[in-house]
Amino acid sequence: MNEKKLSVEILQFISQNPRSSPLFIARSLRKRPGLIRNNLVVLTELKLVEAPIRGNYLIKRLGSSILKSLT
Repeated sequence: MNEKKLSVEILQFISQNPRSSPLFIARSLRKRPGLIRNNLVVLTELKLVEAPIRGNYLIKRLGSSILKSLT
């Protein structure tokens, strides 16, 4: 799967399901948990998502803006 496409799927999922854990995202998107975790690390470094509570991800304003421009 294309990394960009997966990143967009993850951003969309987190925007609709705030405070989602990597395992919940993986099960919902039917992807390997490791793949989701690795992608979340990149999205966090790019400041598109944040985890204010360990393991619970929220989309940031920049992530929402980019998501809107891509969809």
